[in-house]
Amino acid sequence: MGQHINRSLAHIYRMGAHTNRSPAHTNHMGAHTIRSLAHTNHMGAHTIRSLAHTNRMGAHTIGMTLHSDRFPLGFGVPANDSVLPVLLMDNRLCNFVSANAGHGAGKEPRSKRVSVRRVFFQSHQIGLACGRPGAIKSEMPVRPLSWLLLFFAFAGRVSAAEPAWRQLDYAPAPVENPLKGLVPYWDAPHPEAFPHSMEFSYFPMAAVVKGPEQYDWSAFEAWLDQVAGRGHQAVFRFFTEYPGKPSGVPAYLRERGLNFTRFTRESTPPRPPVLTEVPDYKHPEFRQAMVRFVKALGARYDGDARIGFITAGLLGLWGEWHDSPHRELFASKEVQAEIMDAYEAAFRVTPILLRYPAGPQDAFYVDTTGRRFGYHDDSFAWSTIGEKSFFFFNLLRAAGPAARDKWMSQPIGGEIRPEAMGWVFDQPPTRPKVENFRACVDVTHATWMMDSGMFQGKNPPERQRRALAEVRHMGYEFCIRRVALEPQPIQLRLRYQIENTGVAPFYYAWPIELALLDDSGKIARSLRSKQTLMQLLPQKSEEREIVVPLEGLAPANYRLLLRAANPLPKGKAVGFANATQNQDLAGWLTLGRFSISGNK
Repeated sequence: MGQHINRSLAHIYRMGAHTNRSPAHTNHMGAHTIRSLAHTNHMGAHTIRSLAHTNRMGAHTIGMTLHSDRFPLGFGVPANDSVLPVLLMDNRLCNFVSANAGHGAGKEPRSKRVSVRRVFFQSHQIGLACGRPGAIKSEMPVRPLSWLLLFFAFAGRVSAAEPAWRQLDYAPAPVENPLKGLVPYWDAPHPEAFPHSMEFSYFPMAAVVKGPEQYDWSAFEAWLDQVAGRGHQAVFRFFTEYPGKPSGVPAYLRERGLNFTRFTRESTPPRPPVLTEVPDYKHPEFRQAMVRFVKALGARYDGDARIGFITAGLLGLWGEWHDSPHRELFASKEVQAEIMDAYEAAFRVTPILLRYPAGPQDAFYVDTTGRRFGYHDDSFAWSTIGEKSFFFFNLLRAAGPAARDKWMSQPIGGEIRPEAMGWVFDQPPTRPKVENFRACVDVTHATWMMDSGMFQGKNPPERQRRALAEVRHMGYEFCIRRVALEPQPIQLRLRYQIENTGVAPFYYAWPIELALLDDSGKIARSLRSKQTLMQLLPQKSEEREIVVPLEGLAPANYRLLLRAANPLPKGKAVGFANATQNQDLAGWLTLGRFSISGNK
């Protein structure tokens, strides 16, 4: 041809009865697969542009998309023998390729030439589809040796191209992102005073347990529905003892002789001392009732979209696993282990949080480091990072690396200490014992905290501003750093780089969804992928790829949107830390634009 062919590398595999060998490389795949990479120069005045795409398909597949409508190459292609080879590396079908062969004299009769529209590729076959774009009319076998020879003869300058990455601008993610931030009590006087996505409540065990394995969930169900109706997820705790309130122990156990120890407990000033009742945790029937209750709770509510997190509760004052100052009244390690075992068996999806980190050497608490629990610090920013041994971060360190790194797989939550609520966001602190909120979040990797201080009414502007910044810093924050859209005739390949710019992972496997928005603002197509945000650690990034089928879509301009969908019907989707979040559709991140052209 008088053309300059530079270098070629061909991987030839056995294809049925046809085995061809090349000085390059020969391999076996069992399936009929050819991998080829050819670098060629110009072919007269005719240059073919190509773009190589890579993908993982289980079997190794590589191919090329030739961006050209027609190839006036000077001679025809016999319809019953060799054809112009084009492969697309993809996990579905190949691209459309428009190419007409045969515009020279003295070649095959025109009736024997073929118009190449698609190449059909799978790991077990190679065929050629001929006909108009948009429909595969027939498939013809390709003889591998002829295929390769014609590849090198016809291919223009071919190179493996990097995707055209485009940077996305950073912007702070929404403060009210789901499953993180401040959590008011469900009956807070002014819930509108600060953005939030969850609500908290205590429940006495007696509100549900009416007899041995007899449960009335109606009041609890009504509360879950009420919270979900506001588009929020619930955080809750069941208790058996609460200072100043009636016992949470089911009435039938009291009737059967369960003993209680009563004492007056000091309250946080200026509140007066209150009467406290501690049940006998050694009582066999009481222990059995708690284990059975946890089992029933999990059977009914594990993975319920209305629920965000559960604090284990049941034992100790407020369900916080202590009976201070009377530690001798608290449940033994044996009882603790029974409750933990029940929770681990009953809950596989919804995270359960324990009050205290404890390692194998702890004399009072069962070792929790190897168990599937997070932790909640209920004196946050008051006794979190100080020097005393019982402060939360010191307990984490004392329990060992497994406890200190628990946040990587299990959430850290809790409650801002009442004496610090609201005040913790003032600068400088007006209360000397209040700890630095940002420092506490950074060392604990906290995702959420119960709070009442920011929901009492209109907050001072400076307090509100600082609180918004500090709460936004909690938990996860995801930013799409760059994106590449590669439109192809029957599909769109999306590549994106995602980074967690927060301090903790996301603890649920919510799926990544894509949507194609047309010029009218309507979703023309949506796709739910198998990808999630779960367990992407802070300051880590990943490059990901999703293929969106385009078959059947009308020629138009489209915008590609992405979100992590909240399974709660009215719940908020995860908002990304990008300037195009909510740009075109609420709850969605706009990644870019592309067009689908009409048939020619």
